[in-house]
Amino acid sequence: MWERIFKTMADPVLVTDANGVVTEANEAFSQSVGMPAAALRGKDFADLVTDTDLCALVGLQGAVKGVARNLNIAFRSTRSEHQALSVTATELRAPDGTIEGYVLVGRDLAEVQELLSESSRHAAEQANRADEEVVARTEAQQREKEERERSQSQKLESIGRLAAGVAHEI
Repeated sequence: MWERIFKTMADPVLVTDANGVVTEANEAFSQSVGMPAAALRGKDFADLVTDTDLCALVGLQGAVKGVARNLNIAFRSTRSEHQALSVTATELRAPDGTIEGYVLVGRDLAEVQELLSESSRHAAEQANRADEEVVARTEAQQREKEERERSQSQKLESIGRLAAGVAHEI
């Protein structure tokens, strides 16, 4: 049953031994990096991450230190330059406390970045609509002011003509 759960999890999962050699990868991880699980087994973890990634620089043990949450790891991928995952990594410890390996559970950052981008677009659209509404209100207020001034001017002109007509009669 555990094997079925592992293989069918929606989130990418990678398991390594204490030396960082891959022992298992589920289907979601395989799809993320574009490599079958069988091809991943036996690979060194450092070979799976980009050269500039923290885990490549300090090693898996240096990055994890017990439980490391939200490590942003850039994995090499056969489909693109790299595949960014937000990873929670946990040490697997034997009963005597020695490290037997690591479990990494990831979240595809492309989805998160897409959501953030969509959210930013939506916020920009709302800001543009708000700006347009302010401009429209300002223009309407300006038209109303001009209409009041025109009406006042017409009233004063009418009063002036009336006063001139009365003065002419006197």
